[in-house]
Amino acid sequence: MNTELQAWINLGVGMLLFVLSWPLVLGWIPMNKLYGVRFPQSYKSEEHWKRINRSGGIGLCVVGAIILILGLVGLVYRDIDGKAYTYVSAGIEVGLVLCATLVAYIRARIVDKELTADSGKGNR
Repeated sequence: MNTELQAWINLGVGMLLFVLSWPLVLGWIPMNKLYGVRFPQSYKSEEHWKRINRSGGIGLCVVGAIILILGLVGLVYRDIDGKAYTYVSAGIEVGLVLCATLVAYIRARIVDKELTADSGKGNR
């Protein structure tokens, strides 16, 4: 694949992730089974859903912004080897998504512990 085509794909993917992240960050998405950060902890309460999806949305926003930057790099440096750019950018993208997923899962566990501890204090 040539560098310019891969760069445009990266720009599209980065923009899509960036745009999809904002409703999560802003808390516009109600609890559902299709869109959002859907770990078991997310479904414990509305507060769990909102806090976990906010932090997951922030991670998705960061990933989208970095992929956008990768796309811009590909457009600026069109003369670099297209195959190398494709493999490197794909590796970075997969790594970013995996890291964001791991961070979101860890954050979901932290939020769950915080909210569970808070609800336990009110019952005493």
